[in-house]
Amino acid sequence: MLNVTAAARVYLNDLLEQADAPPECAVRILVESGKLSAAIDRERDGDSTFAHEGNTVLVLDQDAADALVDRTLDVNPDNAKLVVG
Repeated sequence: MLNVTAAARVYLNDLLEQADAPPECAVRILVESGKLSAAIDRERDGDSTFAHEGNTVLVLDQDAADALVDRTLDVNPDNAKLVVG
């Protein structure tokens, strides 16, 4: 399973607030042609979810969850961007 740090959860929450995303939306990490991308989307059946203060901030479908198993999503302190390590 992907480990999402507290800093990454705050970052995702802030991102959703800045995008004025509806409360039922979260950031979805997608795997397309072997590369990761992200979009604001709604939770779907079978998704893995990650929350911050009771709000879902990240959703992964099974392909993304498999690609990110035993990885960590964090915030790079040098440039304040999300990184997968």
